[in-house]
This record gives sequence, C-alpha cells and structure tokens, in this order.
Amino acid sequence: MNILPNILIFSVFEKNQTAAYNEGMHAEILRMMQDKCIPHLELQGKYSGNNEKSILVEGFERRSMVENLCKLYAQECYLESHSDRQTFLVFPDGTKKAVGKLTNVSKEVAEASDSFSYNPLSGQYFVTA
Repeated sequence: MNILPNILIFSVFEKNQTAAYNEGMHAEILRMMQDKCIPHLELQGKYSGNNEKSILVEGFERRSMVENLCKLYAQECYLESHSDRQTFLVFPDGTKKAVGKLTNVSKEVAEASDSFSYNPLSGQYFVTA
C-alpha cells in the first residue's frame, strides 16, 4: 500500500506587490525554513490565474507556522491535502472549503486551469479535481 503524507501548500506572493518584492519574500521564507531545518519543497504554479511560487511542507505539524506566515503576508488561504489527497482551502478564520482531490495531470491540463502546482524536481503538475 502506498501511503502519501499529509501536506500543506502555501505562498507568500501578494498580488498587489512587485515581482521583485514577492521573489525577495519567498527567498526569505525559504532561508528561514532551511535555517530551522524545516523540510520543504519549492513549487511553481498559478493560483486564481496569477503565477506564483509556493512552498510545500509535509505533515500538519507545521500548520501554525503556515497559518502565521499566511496572515503575515495577507494570503487568502493555504491548501491542505490529506493522505487520501482529499484537499481543502483553509482560510484565515479557520473555515475550510473542499476543492476535490489533488491529482497529477499533464502540463497542458494544468496550464489550462485557473490554479495548479508544479514540482520542478519531479516534473509533475497537480490540480484539484
């Protein structure tokens, strides 16, 4: 049986900021995570039609850190995906919205959608469906 880890995906990109600002904040968060030895994976993708980088952390143990960073960087929500890949958007007030299952798709399918994540290390694209 292949058991997948629970994951959280978040971004610190702000749609009203410059690309340079967003890249700088993203790099700062990556450095902080490396300095604190927090396992993570950098992703690329799109959320609500806007290109952005995001960060994946395994397990729900880091939820409070993710929530604090999302609040600090005025994020609309973060993504929570369970081991069965049932996936939710989690909003600052704690409400959750089911968005389907996180699914591996082709580049063409991903890029035609409003939101996707891309793992450059594996070359895989993911959407919720």
